[in-house]
This record gives sequence, structure tokens and C-alpha cells, in this order.
Amino acid sequence: MSAVRKIFMGLGILFVLLIIAGILFSGPLVKYGLQNALASLRESRGIDVTFSDASVSLGGGVSLDNLAAVDLNTKTNFADIRQINAQIGLSSLFSDPIVVEELQIQDPILTYFPGFRDMFSSPKTAFIRNGVAVETPIAEPADPEESIEPETSSRGVLIRKGQVRNGSIRYQPEGGEPQVILAGLDASVQDLSQTKPFSFDLEAELSGESKGILGLKGTVDPTAFDTDITFLLKGFEIPKGESRWPKTDGNVTLVLQNNMSKILSTGKVNMAAPPPSLPADLAAGGAFELNWKVDSNIENKGAGRIDLRSFDVAVHGLKGGPQALTGSGSYDPTTYQGNFQVVGKEISAPLLNTFLEPSLQMRLLAGKANVDIKAARSGADQPFGIDANLNLGGLNMDDLSGTRPNLKFKDISLVTKSTYSPEKDDLRIENLTAALDDIRLAVAGEIKGLQDSARRELDLVVQNDNLDLGRIIPLAAPDFRKTTGNLTGHAGINISIKGQTASSKFPVLNGNVDLKGVTFEPKDDPAKKIFAKGPVTFTSEEVNGNDLDVKLGDVPGKITFKVAGYNEPRKNINLNLKGLAIEPLVNLYKPEASGLLLGNLSGDVAMTLTEKNTPEGLVINYNIDKGMMLTRHPIPQAIVGLVGWEWLKNGFALTTAKGRIVQDEKGYRLDPLLFMGEKGGFALKGWVGFDNKLTATARLNVAKSAIDEIPKQ
Repeated sequence: MSAVRKIFMGLGILFVLLIIAGILFSGPLVKYGLQNALASLRESRGIDVTFSDASVSLGGGVSLDNLAAVDLNTKTNFADIRQINAQIGLSSLFSDPIVVEELQIQDPILTYFPGFRDMFSSPKTAFIRNGVAVETPIAEPADPEESIEPETSSRGVLIRKGQVRNGSIRYQPEGGEPQVILAGLDASVQDLSQTKPFSFDLEAELSGESKGILGLKGTVDPTAFDTDITFLLKGFEIPKGESRWPKTDGNVTLVLQNNMSKILSTGKVNMAAPPPSLPADLAAGGAFELNWKVDSNIENKGAGRIDLRSFDVAVHGLKGGPQALTGSGSYDPTTYQGNFQVVGKEISAPLLNTFLEPSLQMRLLAGKANVDIKAARSGADQPFGIDANLNLGGLNMDDLSGTRPNLKFKDISLVTKSTYSPEKDDLRIENLTAALDDIRLAVAGEIKGLQDSARRELDLVVQNDNLDLGRIIPLAAPDFRKTTGNLTGHAGINISIKGQTASSKFPVLNGNVDLKGVTFEPKDDPAKKIFAKGPVTFTSEEVNGNDLDVKLGDVPGKITFKVAGYNEPRKNINLNLKGLAIEPLVNLYKPEASGLLLGNLSGDVAMTLTEKNTPEGLVINYNIDKGMMLTRHPIPQAIVGLVGWEWLKNGFALTTAKGRIVQDEKGYRLDPLLFMGEKGGFALKGWVGFDNKLTATARLNVAKSAIDEIPKQ
């Protein structure tokens, strides 16, 4: 026998012995190898994985029993698997890919908990600095030119057939016990690999009192990211608790092609009743159905221009009948150019409650909306251009503050052409036309901080030639009726509104208002209502009314006024009154002085109001035209009884009637009040206290020609 032949025979015998030894000692060898690998996982990831037994068969079978995985950081047991069995094609061990003919996972229990994803994140990366490998957190990335390329393997794995049987999925809240969410989970996969399309099918049952089956199936191409999957709901139901969910059946499909270059999604969900998240006042009271379809393309493998060919959403089971929303458009994130359009027909108006700010204290109860919104952008330095048309019909608005009745409108329309800058949160309104039934408002200007109520600032011009104040004031100032009174009537306005809405000094006004007949009824005494007609002008500091036709109560006259510092804590008010009939005015405002005077009152009033809207200072100068002193009041009656003049008994015409009233620390000082006729009259000095008590001295003045008429004693 030659030396060469002896060598080959020896190697052959050794190879056979190695194979026999490998089979005989496969269990210990597998355990040893796994234990070393798992020890490395414990050190690098803080995950402790244990198992009770491991074995390898001659035909390529691998078995692993009672595998458990624990996150050492939170001490959470997030995986328990009773058994894993695999059948490996031995011939593929020396080829690419390694083929697993069959993989079975029996009775797995997987637990999700806060911090679950942190276990699989990469906390550190390495880079070369001065020839030395250095670790640094992900938040401080290494220079790309210095990064160490991770080691990669050219060999893949192909699982011909994979199965999961009787699995469970749990959720464990922080500090709480794990709760089973899904049970009886069965799944299968065919030809799973990193390079070729594979298909899968998964189904599981809800656990506990919840009922129903969840399913997921489809195909995935990992190289092109092509996906065609369907999510199924069968008898899904959560019968109790805050998350009560009605019996639901449905399916959702998602198709992705060529690295997300095309995305197509359709869905249909049927419910025995509306979902719990839907406000009760929106539901029609029966079954609920939601349908949608989205068809879009994204260029450059999902990173380029987005072409939303169409999206359609339809809802059944809402008040107001079926709801539909459609849209289309395109946008290029690299050039910031594109346009979109959204159209909604017969949308239930209460759905818009989501967009109403709580400070408005209003809620839509009924109505339908037609919406057409177009948005376009022409570059990164350009805002979005917005053309919008909103029409609301049969609108019923509930007042949540309890200070006003419901507002009802047959028709409201909003048409606007605006631009919006998302970087600045700035809305510029080129024009906006709002129509509330037969009342129209034209608005232009700017709103800064549109989405931030704390810093929102308005600079708007509002115009209307016949504004119904009685319907607008409750919307603009919800507490006005409760704290101040009721304002009704119409006015033409051309006024700018400026300032931060969160400021106590909002709004600052400029412009003019043409009062076409406005009535204010004070909350505490509606009988003392004030009617005004005429022009009023606003500046940033003053409000002025010039020669307005007024009625105090039902007493007509003229008034000119100025309010300085109308937006300040202290307001200075000046009034000029002309031609107000005294007797009905006294009967209304000072009934204790009734029966004293007739005539027409004119005068000037200057006062200072504090934050509590109470006078801090008051000065009144007045005179009476065509006046007459009566003797029905106790004061002139007492004087007549004392003096005994006959010409006084039935009153006398006044040739001079004027006076001055000044507020001081005692009350209202009479300084003095003169009531003089041809034969004489009275001069009254003293005070009317804040408690309406009179403390005064009356002086009798008699003309020389009337001295002889004084009765002799």
C-alpha cells in the first residue's frame, strides 16, 4: 500500500469518526454553542435568554425547549416559548442560502411593555479617531468618512415553511400585571427570505370578555418592498369598560409597489353601532359603516414627488345621512411645489365641532356642510395659497355657556382666498366673504399665530353695510348679555380689528360704524334702554359719536360723545346732551324727583370709569329750555306753604334753569341748582348722598316787582 493511499484512508476513517462523535455529542455541543452566544447577548443587550434543552438529529433536525427571555433592565419576562423545532437541509449548509425546510414554534407567549423597543435599538456606534476606535452615542453621529463599516454576511436564510401554533400576546403596563390581549394565535409563512417574495397568514382571537378574530395575510417582496396585505376583523367586540366597542367586521388592504412608488389602500368596516370615539350627538342611532380608497404614486422609490391620484372616504350612520369626502393632488418635497383639492358634499356640520375652540363655548347640533378647498405652493420660500368655499345649511348652534339661546341660521357661506405660511404660522387673508343668511361680512388682513391661541394676533379689516348686531354680538362676546346687557339692531361697519386675542385689551379698533338704529338694554334695568342712530368713529385710543339721534328710555334727543382710553382700565367719557324731555326722563331715572320740573334738558357730562364700570369722577353741567317749576314735589310744596304766594301754587315758567352737579366723597354735590322765573325762584345747594338721601339748603329769590305780592302776616 502506497504512502498516499494510507494517508487518504486515515483521513477517511477520521472523518467518519468525527461524524459519529458529532451525532453522539450533538446535544452537549449545541447547548455549549448556544450558551456562549446567549452570554454575548446578555452582555451586549442586557437580555437574558435561557432554555431547558437543545438537540440536533442526524437528518438536520434542531429542537429547543422552554426558551425564556428577560429584559434585565426592567426585569420583564417578554418571551416564553415552549418549543422550537427546525428541519435544516444539510446540503444547504455549504451553499447560499441556508435552507430551513420547516420551522415550528409552539405555544409562544410574547409580552409588550414600555421600553420594549429600546432593547433592540443601537445605543452606540463606532468611528476612527487618530487611529483608535471610539464609541459615541447615536445622538452624536460619527463622520461618515471615518465610520467603521459593519460586518455583513453574504449568506441568507430561506424558510420553506414556518408555523406558529397557539401563541399569545400580552401587554404589561408599568408597575402592573401582564394582561393577555390576543390568544390562540396561529400563523404560517411560505418561502420566507431576504431576497424573494414570501407569503404569510396570521389569525388570533381576542382574550377575556372581548370577542372576535383578527387576521393578517398577504405577500411581501423584501427587495422591492412590494406588499399586498389584508387586515381582517371578524366579530370584533369589546363589550364592557370605557373602550366598549360594538361588533365589527371589516377588511383593510394595502398594496405597495416598487419601493413605495405606488400605494393603494382600500377599506370597509361595518359596525353594529357607532365607535365609542364618535360623539353621541353625531350618531344616527343605527349601524355604522366606513369605506375608503386611496390611490397614489411616489416617485424616486418613495422619496420624490407625491401624486395623490385620488382618495375617497364615505361614512354611513351619521345624522344627516351619508357623508362623502374626495380629493386629489400632488406635491414635490424636493422643490416644495404642488397642489391639492378636497371636496366634501353634504357633510354633517357637527363633525366640525373638532375645529371649534373651547373659548367660543359653542357646539354645532345640526346642519350640513359642502366644502371645496384648494391649496397650492410654488416653492420653499412661498406660502400655501388657499382657495376655500364652505357652505353650511340648516345650522343649529348650542350655547354651552348658558347665557344665550341657540343660534340658528338657514344658510352660512364662507368664501376665501388666502395664503398660509406653516413656518411662521401666519395666515394672510386677501379676501374672505362670510354670509349669515342675509348678513354679509367682507374680511381682509392677517392672523399671526393662527394655531396658537396664546400668541394669536389679528390685524383685520371688516366691512358690512347692514350688520345684525343682535346675532353677531353673542358670537363675538359670549358673556356680553350675561355681564352687560342685550344689544340689538343693525349697523354698517368699516373697521379694523387689531391686537392679541388673549390680551385683556383686545380688540383695538379703527374705522367707523353707522348705527342704523341700535338698542341697548342694561342687564340690571332693561327699562332704561338706550337707542342710538348715527355715525360713530374709532381710533386706537378713542370712540367718538357726533350728533346722534338717541332715546333714553322713550325720551328722544341728540347726543355727542367721546370715550378716551376705551381699552384701558380707566376710561374718560364726555357727553353732550340736547333736547331731552325732563319729566319722562326723571320718572325713569330719578322717580323720587318726579313732579318737580318740565322742559327740555341739555348739558355736558364728564366722567371717569374704573375697571368695575363705576364712576370714579362725575361732573354735570346742564340747562333747561322752556322749563317750568311744578309744585307737586315736596320741596316746592313746602316753600309755597311757607311763603303763600299764589303765583307759586300752580308752578311757574322758568326763565333761567341751570346747574352743576359734582361727585365728591359725600355723594353728588349740588353746586348750585337754579330755578328762576320772572317773579323769582329757588337756588338749591347741598348733596345727594350715594344712598340717594338729600341734604340741601333752598334759598328763595324774589324779584322787586313781586315783593308787594308777599302775603302780610
